[in-house]
Amino acid sequence: MIIENISFQDLEQLGLFLEKEQRFYLNFNLDENNDKYLKQIIKMCMDHQGFKGVIFHVDTHKFIFDRLFFVKSLIEQLLILKKQVSIKGVPICVSRTLLGGYLYMLFVNNQVVENIENNYETQTNRVFLPMCISCIDKDGCIGTNKIDMQSFNPIIKKSLSFFPVNGLKPFEQDLVFLNSKHEIYVEHCRNVQSLVAYRTVYYVSNIDFKSEYSYDNRFIYGCDYIGPDEYKKEFKFLRSNVIHSKYIDLLESIASIEKTSQIAYSLAQKGDIFRESFYMFVSKQYGDKILQDFQIIYKYPHSNDMQFIGVGIDVINDVIEGYKLYFQSFKSFLKSYLEPFGLDISKLSHNSHYLVLRLDKHQHLVSYKVELLFLYEELKYFRDLIDDYTYYDKKLNSTGLYNMAIEIVKNKISKINIYHRHYFMENINNNV
Repeated sequence: MIIENISFQDLEQLGLFLEKEQRFYLNFNLDENNDKYLKQIIKMCMDHQGFKGVIFHVDTHKFIFDRLFFVKSLIEQLLILKKQVSIKGVPICVSRTLLGGYLYMLFVNNQVVENIENNYETQTNRVFLPMCISCIDKDGCIGTNKIDMQSFNPIIKKSLSFFPVNGLKPFEQDLVFLNSKHEIYVEHCRNVQSLVAYRTVYYVSNIDFKSEYSYDNRFIYGCDYIGPDEYKKEFKFLRSNVIHSKYIDLLESIASIEKTSQIAYSLAQKGDIFRESFYMFVSKQYGDKILQDFQIIYKYPHSNDMQFIGVGIDVINDVIEGYKLYFQSFKSFLKSYLEPFGLDISKLSHNSHYLVLRLDKHQHLVSYKVELLFLYEELKYFRDLIDDYTYYDKKLNSTGLYNMAIEIVKNKISKINIYHRHYFMENINNNV
């Protein structure tokens, strides 16, 4: 059956068309005094069995791009219900900024490709800004034209291939296996270019108060917002570069575009012991159904202040030693967890942070962690909590975003982890 391409003119004509049993895409021009009807229009279309998706059209020369955010919730509804969505007339980074990582991945994989002409191919005078030079989307972009991109502050996805590695080893020389695996994961981040996925290696600086869960030598590999066309190669890579591959088989058996927002892997070493951690973070609509996939039966306290976002398992010698449940929470909720330790997190610029429940191998709660996002200039708020404050003040990059995880056991801090994306080594200042 032919799929029609209809353009919205008014509610009456749309209603007449919807009386037909016809498959169709809706073309809608934003900012033409029809926006106030958009929710009603989308609902009318969603109730029609033949509705395939929406193509939004934007006039670059007269549209204020901050206004695009009013359509974000509608686009989210459409994508979750597997409808196709496209936005014509804007640079790619505008859609990326509007939707964020997970929704943008869904958006890219649900484009109305057959209904979109490549406007950029007919434009001989595309305009770009200096920030566009390293953007991986540049070749397929219409350009910035007359848009005030500086005030819009768009998210540019950059290639990581220009970051030097040169065989740098962040761990002691005798930790040969750990260093070699680290290099493989860094090279993977640099060499695999994706329109949607973000691949990163993180490092951990550990402040230990005699916690059995502390590991000084550790790196974490994260792959966020991976597209379904990348699953096969990504899981093949992981399977070849972990110690116990059956846990990668588990992740792959669960992963899907509707469920998975991020996957991650961590390798840590303490003496002769290697600890692997495997993580999967989920979409809002899949939520804690992943606990059943991991055979976790622990009943966590359900609260509107704790949005479930993912799960992790710790493995030593092919045996699961523990589990971690991840939640996103506002700092107003987490504030009381840290006040007994003299820490006021209301001063942090980020409003949303994380709460992590650690379970032992028997799925009993043993501790909880509060993971805080902070900027370099906010390190000063942790001065009384970190013994070697001067060291971190010197080592942290002034432009970085960091995560400080404070783990609490029996009302006492058992360890603090600071997660960062650059080496803490003398005379080395290379970002990865």
